[in-house]
Amino acid sequence: MSTDEVFVNPTVKQVVFQIKFPSLFYIEAKIGEYQMDIMKSFPKSEVVVRRQFILADVTKGQVLDEMPESGARKIWKFTSDSGIVLELQADSLTLSSEHYSSYASGVLEEQFREVIHFAVGTFLDVTRVPILDRIGLRYVDHCPIKSTSNMSFSRLYASCLPIRRFPLHEVTDAAVGVVVTLDKGYGLTYKEQYVPGDHKLILDIDAYYGPLSNPTEYLSIADELHVITSREFWLTAKEPLKGYMRSAKGGA
Repeated sequence: MSTDEVFVNPTVKQVVFQIKFPSLFYIEAKIGEYQMDIMKSFPKSEVVVRRQFILADVTKGQVLDEMPESGARKIWKFTSDSGIVLELQADSLTLSSEHYSSYASGVLEEQFREVIHFAVGTFLDVTRVPILDRIGLRYVDHCPIKSTSNMSFSRLYASCLPIRRFPLHEVTDAAVGVVVTLDKGYGLTYKEQYVPGDHKLILDIDAYYGPLSNPTEYLSIADELHVITSREFWLTAKEPLKGYMRSAKGGA
């Protein structure tokens, strides 16, 4: 999405930011301090234990069983009043929202960049992680399809789907994806999916970088990731889609 305009009817359905780092054996000892530092912004908290399962050979009379306790992953989950979810594991911190307003425009407390700055900056202050393995920013957009005619669809989108060969009104399912290595250590995963029953085009754009030897640069990396994802979105979405996004009634 553009950083210059806050749309009243954005197509973003989910935004996810994540940092991954070498597994911290002392993470549990730091959780209490981190929780206290973020509690005003993320007042709701819970601990989730996610266990892996193994399926044994049923021909030998064995049954579905759980992994040993060492195979369990503990997730500390914190939620803001606005619904932003922060999940912390021994090797990752993830921020996700289904109520996205903007990356760095509009009201300060609604800017996703500000949430990243606060949550990740506080985490680095508490843990002193010396290296980040990966930083990623992902947007999932549900974009409207007003008509299944190729002409109407192409008016809104410069899609990668092969609709010239397979006309949209004949398609019952279509998806395309590409993974690209960009300059300076950046990468991109771009996916499109046409969902005829829901009359929408799903754009799944995930940009990432890593490793990062200086974790304090995380915010400038996040900004660049946003530039990449925004550019890819607007290379697909055409100017008429902005009319839909600017209108509270969703008219294009």
